[in-house]
Amino acid sequence: MDRFEYSTSNLQPNESYILRSYNIKLYDGDNKTLFENGELILTSHRLIWFLPGSNNYLSLYLKYIVYIEEEKPNVFMFSKSKRLNLYLIEPPKIRPPGPVSISSFNFIKLSFKDKLDIEFVNALNNVVQQKKWETVELVQKTDVKPPIKFRTGIVGIERSLEEKQKATNESISVAFQDLNKLMLMAKDMVDLSKNISTKIKDKQGDITDDETIKFKSYLLSLGVEDPVTRDTFQSDSEYFTQLANEICRIIEKPINEVSGIMVLTDVYCRVNRARGLELLSPQDFLSACKMMEKLKLPIVLRQFDSGVKVLQLASQSDEVIVDYIQSLLIQSTFLTAENLAKILDIPVILAKERLIIVEKFSKACRDESIEGLRFYPNKFLEDLYAFCFFFLLPMNSINFETEKQYSPSQWCSRHRRSDKVEQNHIENVTKLSQDVKNKFQCESNILFYQYQNPFSVSLDTIMTEMEELVEFLLEIGNARNWSSLWLGGHSAGAHLAASILCCNLRFSISGFILISGIYDLRPLINTSFNAALKLNDNSAKKLSPIFKFSTVLGAPFNNKILLVMGEFESPAFLEQQQRFAQEFIKIGLKIKTEIISNADHFQIVEWLNDENYSLTKIIIEMIRAES
Repeated sequence: MDRFEYSTSNLQPNESYILRSYNIKLYDGDNKTLFENGELILTSHRLIWFLPGSNNYLSLYLKYIVYIEEEKPNVFMFSKSKRLNLYLIEPPKIRPPGPVSISSFNFIKLSFKDKLDIEFVNALNNVVQQKKWETVELVQKTDVKPPIKFRTGIVGIERSLEEKQKATNESISVAFQDLNKLMLMAKDMVDLSKNISTKIKDKQGDITDDETIKFKSYLLSLGVEDPVTRDTFQSDSEYFTQLANEICRIIEKPINEVSGIMVLTDVYCRVNRARGLELLSPQDFLSACKMMEKLKLPIVLRQFDSGVKVLQLASQSDEVIVDYIQSLLIQSTFLTAENLAKILDIPVILAKERLIIVEKFSKACRDESIEGLRFYPNKFLEDLYAFCFFFLLPMNSINFETEKQYSPSQWCSRHRRSDKVEQNHIENVTKLSQDVKNKFQCESNILFYQYQNPFSVSLDTIMTEMEELVEFLLEIGNARNWSSLWLGGHSAGAHLAASILCCNLRFSISGFILISGIYDLRPLINTSFNAALKLNDNSAKKLSPIFKFSTVLGAPFNNKILLVMGEFESPAFLEQQQRFAQEFIKIGLKIKTEIISNADHFQIVEWLNDENYSLTKIIIEMIRAES
C-alpha cells in the first residue's frame, strides 16, 4: 500500500480513461484495510480507487506493477477466485504522501465482491503490457529542442573540444559504473537461484515473498552458472568430454520426467536455453552427445532406423521398454502411436518408434488399414504349441471351447499371459524338485522319471515305458526291502499313473496319488494337442483309464487312492475327477477325494514343499498310515 498516493479525479496530460469496476476492496498484502466497497478506475497510466460520494482518491501508477496473478481459492472452498494479486517493484525513496508510509509487503490485492471482473482483468493486463506512459515520456524527451550554439573564434572551438572530451570521459565512467552494477546484479541473481534451489531440494524453510518476486523476475534469464566453453580447454577431446557431462547434468531430470527419452532437437533447445548467452553450435552439441556412451554417462545418444536421433536413459534397455509396452498392449487390446504418446507423454514419432521395437521383438503385430496403423499383442507366441498345430490340423476339426477347457494356463489368474504361467511353473517345479533331491537323498528313496516327448513317440509307447519303469521299481524295492511303494503324478502324469491301476502291476503298489489328471482322452481329439497324440475314437478309449475298470472287477483291491483337484481348475478337469471317482464307487471301491482351496492347476503341486500345506499333510498321513 505504500505505492499508493493521494490524488484527484482529474486525468493527467496524455492520460486516457479505460474502464471502471465496482465494489472493490483493497488489501495491503494479506492484511485487510479500511478501503472497502469502492470504485476502481483504470486509465492508461494509473489505477484510481475512491469511495462514492467522497473526494479522497488513491492512485497507483501502473509502472510499479511487475506482474499480475489471479489468487487461487482455498482447497476447502468450492467458489471461484475473487481476488487479484498485483506484485510491485520497490517504491521510490522520495514520493508524494499516501495512505501508508511504509509497508512490509511488495504486493496488494484487489478483492471483487461477487466474482472476478474478467473484462477488467484483461484490460489491466493489456494496459500494463502496452506501457503507454513510457511512450509519452519518450515523445516529451524527443520534443526538447537542442540549445542553439553560436559561432565563435578559435577559443570557442577549443572550449567546444574540451567540453566534448569531458562529456566522453563522463560517459565512459558511467558505462563502467553500469557494468559494475550489472556484475553485482548477476552475482545476486546467481546467489538467489542457489538459495531457492537449496530450499526446494532440502524442503526446509519457506521462500519469502521478496525472493519469490525476484525469482519470477529473473527466471527467464537464469541459466547454467558456469557453462563449458571451447576457449577454456586446450583440446577438443577435453572440451567435448566436459560438455557431455554438462549436457547430462542439465537434461537428466527433465528426461526422467518424460519417460526417459527426448528428441535430440528438444534437448538442444533446452540446453541452449539453460546456457543463456553461451550458445552451442549443433556440431559441438552432436559431438558431445556421441561421447556419452563412451564416458558411461547415465544418458546416451541413440539413432532409430528411421533416422530419428534421441537422448535416452542408459538404464532403459529395449527389453525393459518391450516388457512395459507389451503390458500396455494387453491392457488396451491395441495401441496406436497417438494412444501411446498420450500415455507416456512423449512425441508421437517416439511412440511409433517404441511400438516398432516391440514388433521387432515379436511381441506385437501390426495392422495397417484405413483406420491407420495399430499394434496388437502377438497372440501367436502365447501358445506356440497350439499355434504350430493349427497349421497341421484342419481348422474345422478344432473345437475352440474344448481347447480352452483343456488348456490349464487359460484358467490361471496370476499372469495375463499363458506362456508366462507355464514358464514360471516349469522353473518353480524344477527348482523344488532339485531341493527335494538334495534334502531327502539319505532319508528316503525318491525317483523322478521324465517320460519322452509326445512329439517324437506315441502315447502307447509312453505307457509301455511307464509299465517297464514300475516293474524296475518293484525289483529294486524287493532287493532293498522297501516297506511300501507309492505312485503319483500330476496332469498328464496322473493319467499315466491311473493307467497302472488297471494292470496287474497294481497289486504290489501301496497307493496312488493322482493330482489334476485327465482320465478320459476322447475330448482331446478335437483340440490342437491331437496333432501330437494322434488319437481317434478307438485309441482314445483304449488309452483312457476311465474305461478300464472292467479289468479290476472281482480282483482284490487293497490300494490307497487319493484323487486331488485345485479349486480353480477348469470345469472340464473338475468333471473328469468326479466321473473317475464315480467309477470307483460303482464297483464298491473306497477312494479319497480332495479339492484344494485357492489353488489352480499349477499351484497345487508348486506348494508341496511347504510342510503346512494341506495336500502335503494329507499325503504324509496316508503314507504313514500304510507304513
